[in-house]
Amino acid sequence: AGAAPAATADITTTVAGFSPTTVITAGHIHRAAAGANAGVLLGQFGSGELVLTGGGGTITRTGLSLPATDAQGMLDNAAGHYFNVHTSLNPPGAIRGQLSRTQ
Repeated sequence: AGAAPAATADITTTVAGFSPTTVITAGHIHRAAAGANAGVLLGQFGSGELVLTGGGGTITRTGLSLPATDAQGMLDNAAGHYFNVHTSLNPPGAIRGQLSRTQ
């Protein structure tokens, strides 16, 4: 109850089904509804940090800083945010999914 304080986020991302030579360039959260695009709200990883083995991989980042208003916005409207994974062959994004609140 009440407003969220300044927060940190722990994010684990697992991808599969890529060509083994795919270069993953970034993964981050954006604030926008399904079908809309927006700037980066919270970055998880950058180029070269998620290395694929056999077309898949996992990366975990902990303690990512998030302002209180952004944390509250994600709590209040998870579906109004999406996670996007970018590649060198698809810079606008190769995988995208709206967030959903589970707790």
